[in-house]
Amino acid sequence: GREGLNHKIAKSEIGKETVSNLWEAVNLTQERHRLDGHQGSVLSVSVSPDNQLIASASSDQTIKLWSRDGKFIKDLKGHEDRVWCVSFSPDNQIIASASKDKTVKLWGRDGRLINTLTGHDKGVKWVSFSPDGKTIASASGDQTIKLWNRDGTLLKTLRGHQDAVLSVSFSNDAELIASASKDKTVKLWSSDGTFIKTIEGHNKAVWSVIFSPDSQTIASASDDQTVNLWNRDGTLDKTLAGHDHPINSVSFSPDGEWIASGSSDGKIKLWTSNGTPISTLPGHKDIVNQVSFTPDSKMLASASVDFTVKLWSLDQTLPKVFQPTYKVYGYGASFSPDGEIIASGSRDDNTVKLWNPKKQIRELTLEGHQGFVKGVDFSPDGQLIATASDDQTVKLWNGQGKVLHTLEEHSAPVNSVSFSPDSQIIASASEDSTVKLWTREGKLLRTLAGDKGHTDAINRVSFSPDGQLIASASNDKTVKLWKQDGTFMTTLNGPSQLSSLSFSPDGKRIVAGAARGFIVIWSRNDISWQQFEPKEGVGDKKIVVGHTKTVHDVSFHPKGDIIASASADGTVKLWDPNGILIATLTQGSKRVEFVNFSPDGETLVSINAPNRVSIWNLDYSQFNDVNSLLKRACDQIGNYLNNNPNVKTEDKKICQGIEEQE
Repeated sequence: GREGLNHKIAKSEIGKETVSNLWEAVNLTQERHRLDGHQGSVLSVSVSPDNQLIASASSDQTIKLWSRDGKFIKDLKGHEDRVWCVSFSPDNQIIASASKDKTVKLWGRDGRLINTLTGHDKGVKWVSFSPDGKTIASASGDQTIKLWNRDGTLLKTLRGHQDAVLSVSFSNDAELIASASKDKTVKLWSSDGTFIKTIEGHNKAVWSVIFSPDSQTIASASDDQTVNLWNRDGTLDKTLAGHDHPINSVSFSPDGEWIASGSSDGKIKLWTSNGTPISTLPGHKDIVNQVSFTPDSKMLASASVDFTVKLWSLDQTLPKVFQPTYKVYGYGASFSPDGEIIASGSRDDNTVKLWNPKKQIRELTLEGHQGFVKGVDFSPDGQLIATASDDQTVKLWNGQGKVLHTLEEHSAPVNSVSFSPDSQIIASASEDSTVKLWTREGKLLRTLAGDKGHTDAINRVSFSPDGQLIASASNDKTVKLWKQDGTFMTTLNGPSQLSSLSFSPDGKRIVAGAARGFIVIWSRNDISWQQFEPKEGVGDKKIVVGHTKTVHDVSFHPKGDIIASASADGTVKLWDPNGILIATLTQGSKRVEFVNFSPDGETLVSINAPNRVSIWNLDYSQFNDVNSLLKRACDQIGNYLNNNPNVKTEDKKICQGIEEQE
């Protein structure tokens, strides 16, 4: 099949679909490697602090050591029952393992057994090192935590839990120890083993406990399907809900940016460090027992009952996510011409917020409307901001947030507002079924209506890139096109109520988002709008059933080769201009109200109903360049092809020859 991909740019429909799939694989596939070899469930995985070794522990009674590129190095054999936990010392020199055989074993990094720590009366569930590497803590089914010297001397036994202790962790500042138990509690101890307090809040067994890198937050994961974030003093800060199965493991990334949690349905969820959900990794076929970040925070390792360890890349594929402290309303939001600012209505008052998505800060608030603001637009020259409101007016503001003009001719709420490319004309669309055109001084030029006009509320209005045409999308299931002088041009019929629309940068295509999950694409030759060629006699335009619920927003990339859509079904999707699905970017259940590319095309921003802003930086430049996509794909899976024992010999050669095609 590779011969067919040698030419630089795919021409045929199937070729384009193949390239779309390749682009998605390279940019959005997070699984980078799979470590196969254990003969039983993988119960634990740990990455050495110098990022050179990976250790995995299994119910097959072995610990396996792997190089960072996934090459199997050796088996550590000696335990007489399943190995529940494996951990590296901070200086990389010692590997500690905890087993159901009631012992902790210490191994050199070369795999030789150094010491066996005996003293627990039941299986040892967890083992971890203090930050200076001198103390080892073990947690056991015998309801105790034991503290040991590195030479194996027992220092202290910590008693207090009423059931098996499942996890134990030191804070990075070396002051605290946290333990998690089947008794539903987390307990805090000083580093010398003095009991400090019991933290209650989970209502089932707590399987995993860990401190944030700055030692200020404690995360605990429980069978009750939640992760709790606690302040250092034991007060509850936040509950992370989203898993629908017991959670076995929680981990902070070393840079403090992310939290990962692994659950019994095989899913892995990623959250920001303050608990905003980012994404779900497809994970494993079976229970995830542990998740561990690499020291550089760029990869995540996961251990599963499906006998595998998987390595996931987090570097380029994850969006940056934040929840502003102010409430932003996604519908009708807009980028400033320089891409620095997004202006959006507010969810809980009648203001407009201007905020910087990269710095995550609010720059300005526009106050003056008497109703909810449904649409905002910046003039292309950067001088003005126009806002459309439920109070039936449009307001024009200067860049400092001062109202210059209030436009009062609509007889119902105004849903959308748009500037002409030359910044001279403003179009407004209303639930009164009309579009009105105004000068930038606020004078009404004309009303687009009449017997050929819309018969229901208009949700969106937009100028064509050359400024000659105005398109409006309505609940009457049509897009109507008008000339600037008010001449009616044509009606484009859609399958359902139309919520949004966008012109392609060359003005030759219009995409509209519609109720019931439809996306409609029309194209034109010359000036007249020709609907898409009928496909095998079905319909008279290109209708894509892209989503399962209403499509709230659609947007063309500034280069015109990608369409983004946002839907009430919780997803953001990318399409090629002919409606072939390229990728689904976000999985969620909460409606996504806004999606738009920044003016430079480098970032894609979405806003969803729970006030969550997601920002993707994806590389669209290679969108049609098959060779560079293949090269990147081979870079990503090279370690897997070379080192995984289950790859067939002929498949190992799959990437040979890609480089030669340069």
